[in-house]
Amino acid sequence: MNEHNEKQTFEDKVTNDLKDFHESIDVEQPDFNHLLHLVQTEQIQRHQHIWKELMFLWGMSVIILTLLAILYFYTPILFGLSQLGVITSLAVYFYKEKVKVMRYDPS
Repeated sequence: MNEHNEKQTFEDKVTNDLKDFHESIDVEQPDFNHLLHLVQTEQIQRHQHIWKELMFLWGMSVIILTLLAILYFYTPILFGLSQLGVITSLAVYFYKEKVKVMRYDPS
């Protein structure tokens, strides 16, 4: 019984000390306008970053389509082999992803 009382008093001491510590902490809440400005600047930066990535994607797609058009008109055999390689690599990728999803067991 004495051990139980010691444990309880220890828990009470820790609880009281933590309550006192929690009450002694002085936290300043940021101004709403500051938070609003922070969110707006982050949204603007994210929007600009998305547009840069989109322009890069469009540029790369134009380059790739141009190369494919050149291959198609000047060397159809290379065009066919490149398309076969792309289809094969996509099939392997999707097969591996499907196997990975099937192996995942959340339980």
